[in-house]
Amino acid sequence: EHTLTKIWTDILGTDRIGIHDNFFDLGGHSLLLPRLQARISEELHATVPITAFFQDTTVHALARRLTSTETSEADSGARQRHSGGARLEARRRRQSPPRGADA
Repeated sequence: EHTLTKIWTDILGTDRIGIHDNFFDLGGHSLLLPRLQARISEELHATVPITAFFQDTTVHALARRLTSTETSEADSGARQRHSGGARLEARRRRQSPPRGADA
């Protein structure tokens, strides 16, 4: 939230932004959204679709989105690693001779 607030302050040219203030009520408009998107990408290494800014119009809401996206991506990566390991193990079992088989 702190970093998002700083970004909004810079882009909107205002000194005071609360985490529950609406971007558009503070003077933000659609032409500023690509700049906002780029700064978030640069500073937070996160990708936010333009449509998200219309849904999550406060620093607090946007921060929650970013946090849940990071968590979802981490969970997805863990699931992929886990399922990848399961596939590898299944492949090994198919390639190995059955137990007790004479060689």
